[in-house]
Amino acid sequence: MDNLINICSKKLDLEPNHRKALFLRASAFMKKSAFPKALQDSNHLLLIESSNVGAFYIRGCALEKLGHIDEAIEDFTQVLGLDPHHANALFARGACLNKKGDFMKAIEDYNIALQIDGEKQRNQRQILRTSNFKDTSARNSSIFNAENNLNKLDEDFVNPNENETNFLKLNTSQILIQPKTPSTFTDNSCLKNNINFSNKSEEITRNSSKKNYEQIARNSSEEFSKNPLKAEQLHAQGFEARKNGEFHQAILLYSEALALQPNHFKALFNRGFAFDKLGHHDSAIEDYTRALSLEPKNAFAYYNRGISYDRKGEFDPAIHNFTIAINLDKTKADFYHNRGFTYRKKGCFEAAIEDYTKAIALDSKHFKAVYNRAFSYEKISEVSKAEDDYQAALRLQPKNLSALYHLGCLYEKNDKTKDFLTSALACFNEVLILDSQYAPALNARGLVWDKLKNYEAAEKDFSQAVSLENENAVFIHNRACCLRNMGKFKEALEDFYQALTLDEKNPVIYSNLGLVWRKLEEFEKAIGVYDKEIELSGENPRVLNNRAYCFAKLANYQNSVRDYTKALSLDCKNIHSLHNRGICYERLGLFRNVRFIV
Repeated sequence: MDNLINICSKKLDLEPNHRKALFLRASAFMKKSAFPKALQDSNHLLLIESSNVGAFYIRGCALEKLGHIDEAIEDFTQVLGLDPHHANALFARGACLNKKGDFMKAIEDYNIALQIDGEKQRNQRQILRTSNFKDTSARNSSIFNAENNLNKLDEDFVNPNENETNFLKLNTSQILIQPKTPSTFTDNSCLKNNINFSNKSEEITRNSSKKNYEQIARNSSEEFSKNPLKAEQLHAQGFEARKNGEFHQAILLYSEALALQPNHFKALFNRGFAFDKLGHHDSAIEDYTRALSLEPKNAFAYYNRGISYDRKGEFDPAIHNFTIAINLDKTKADFYHNRGFTYRKKGCFEAAIEDYTKAIALDSKHFKAVYNRAFSYEKISEVSKAEDDYQAALRLQPKNLSALYHLGCLYEKNDKTKDFLTSALACFNEVLILDSQYAPALNARGLVWDKLKNYEAAEKDFSQAVSLENENAVFIHNRACCLRNMGKFKEALEDFYQALTLDEKNPVIYSNLGLVWRKLEEFEKAIGVYDKEIELSGENPRVLNNRAYCFAKLANYQNSVRDYTKALSLDCKNIHSLHNRGICYERLGLFRNVRFIV
């Protein structure tokens, strides 16, 4: 978030009225709870474009956070005047009306918002049923660098990275596991009438009937007031709807209960739960906050509010809420686990491990704590401890795809011996027995086959992964590397360029593409590719060596010397740069320079 703010700020230093930069920075300030700054940017944006929907919405959110409820309502109303189907503005205005005690108007806003939201979900499901959409979340990938062989000579020049195989590695923290595999995040709790807590994960669906709501809406508040038990009945109906996964209907029923009894703790708590399930995290946080004003020491309300903050990407408030929940009740393993999970998302792996360990001490069979501790150990290169935890997780759930997959990835990445690669193959084989269509495992097994130099088997696995996710740049790129290793340069080029259409700013793809053009002795094309790599990732000894080599092969020795000299300024002991620059000096007739290097 800080990086985004810095980028936008630099852009605004050059172009003070850049609309996109103002909008993005305002959004980032909101996420960092810098509400006055968000307000300032949205005001600036509205001076430039008086009908900017996003600016009105952000300004409304900032005003609400700063306690200016009436002004926030005005802004959300402006949003809805420009875009009547802006569900988030309806939810936000409803929350403000709730704060003012105007419950019937709040219910009206919630009702319209939920109808819009439900229509969107139905349309999305229809698109999924009728299209060939593939998940491309795996484009966010980290780089896996196989061992480079730099010992080959090409005439007088050392050809750098001749056998480099820089595969793209899936970011395993973003792998989407089958629904049958438990989530890595412990689900939030919901209050029943008897205050019994449940952590059962449920599918977010909409099968809500408007008949019940319409019947309730026809009753007047005067009639309700004659029945003091009506609020409790509505809450009970809402809870039944929630149990059936009818979160929209549950929200409407909880809202009716709250119109009758604004301080109904369970209705507030459970409506927050339903909002969170539908992805309306701000509304969920609002309800949990109101619930906590009624019961300030309710650990589960802090816990659930922490989950909603986490799902918004606001990790510090999430950790703060989990910590309060833990201080109120130190016996709940889930509290420690979820705080650990948020630490993990922040990259604070040691803190995450500490929390997972506490969760396991309270519940030795807490699969998610064991599994996530393994993942965190892996991130800090504690390979042995990660292996032990993945195996412990598999003793708890022997057929868990995620644990099997990540254990295989651990072996594949730390291939110190052939036994590690054999163990990795065994894990991926087991995953594919459980689910033969699990593309990440096919890709990972392809990497193992490639390391074992069984290129035919590797190509087959990469191709099957691509057939399952034909817009996955990682899988296409890795097949291209394999084809290059097999000497199938034309096919490799086709795959590299296809990968670039999907991930045009990935420097690793350019690096490997450049090597193919070098093998084909198309040095000018290789130089163009390396120029792009440098533009994206900056200068480093490897890419400078590669480009310098191409310049030398074109007899452009001066540019070659320039690149080798830059490489040596970054790595003064780089043998390839020293050797090849010396040859360039010789070709230029600068023999004194050659003797100096020797």
